[in-house]
Amino acid sequence: VVLGKRLLITKKENSEGGKYAVLYLNQNFEAGQRYVLKIKYKLSTSSPSFNLHLMKRDTKQIQIIYTHRVNSLNTGKWIELETEFVPDYDDMNSFMIGAMQLSGENRYLLIDYIAFERKNDKNE
Repeated sequence: VVLGKRLLITKKENSEGGKYAVLYLNQNFEAGQRYVLKIKYKLSTSSPSFNLHLMKRDTKQIQIIYTHRVNSLNTGKWIELETEFVPDYDDMNSFMIGAMQLSGENRYLLIDYIAFERKNDKNE
């Protein structure tokens, strides 16, 4: 944590597949139910895209819930995102990023905030 923000940096040797960082959540997501991800982050990577995932802790099943397209206009700048998603599996309970997509010099992901909200008829 740097100045109240969560900072993730990968080592060069962790840029292979199968390495990841996980944020355990205090909620389980239901398959087929709509949710909203709200997140504010900065990102620096040489990868052309960066995926945000949900993961089921016990089985390691993952699902991409958002793909960030990296370009010179958004690298290193604060991005506020609000996006809907529907989990494919019951009991998804972790937020995950793959180390493979945090690559290059000065690679990092800095998260200011992250929140998940269940959608229902009253707040659509």
